[in-house]
Amino acid sequence: MYAIQAWWLQRDTREQWILSLGSVITVLLLIYALWWQPLQQQEKQLRIQVKAQIQLHQWMRQASQQVTYLKTRQLMQKKPQGSLLYLLDKSLNNSALKEIDKRINPKDEQQVYLQFEQVSFTALLQWLVLLKSQYNIQAKEVHINRLETEGLVKAQLKLFTQ
Repeated sequence: MYAIQAWWLQRDTREQWILSLGSVITVLLLIYALWWQPLQQQEKQLRIQVKAQIQLHQWMRQASQQVTYLKTRQLMQKKPQGSLLYLLDKSLNNSALKEIDKRINPKDEQQVYLQFEQVSFTALLQWLVLLKSQYNIQAKEVHINRLETEGLVKAQLKLFTQ
């Protein structure tokens, strides 16, 4: 420490000022290079990311509105023509369940109880998917009991339309 102090005191005043100014400039440059400039770079990157996220959010909002519109339009287009009983009879006669014994009991214009004593589980599920996709008829309650014969079930359904 004394060696540095002795070296410093050997310099004339002008050299001390130049060295002091150089040291201050060096410290400021180090602060800028090691702290300020990386901070500015990070802020710039974060601003770019925020802008991208805002654009993504706006796109997602528009896409959400479009999906809602398309779902509504699709449901309106799928609105079945005819009574629920007519549509069930029509779909049953055009499916693999045409020859199956069944009982149909209407509850009201929008709900029907349907019972199969012995039906193929796979055919029943395919028919239910067809009802939903073509006629917008859904199962509200489903009770299925497996029979001894593989693949056959006893089913009780409560179907409704919106």
